Amino acid sequence: MEVHVPLVPATGLAADAYPFPWIDDVETFLAELEGTIDVLDEGEECGDVYVFAVGGADEADEIGQGRRVELGVS
Repeated sequence: MEVHVPLVPATGLAADAYPFPWIDDVETFLAELEGTIDVLDEGEECGDVYVFAVGGADEADEIGQGRRVELGVS
């Protein structure tokens, strides 16, 4: 499965700061789920989204029925 996250710069950053520090937060979150999911690849920019690839979740067979988690905002 691919998780597409809109590539929106974080607010309140210094002018010379990396505009997408939340990418590290998502990668850390996914790493913490290792064992329940497989992180298939490192994420990458794809147009106006950042794509993370995961697999192996076995919580539900139907779309929209899997576990939902709040990622928060940085």
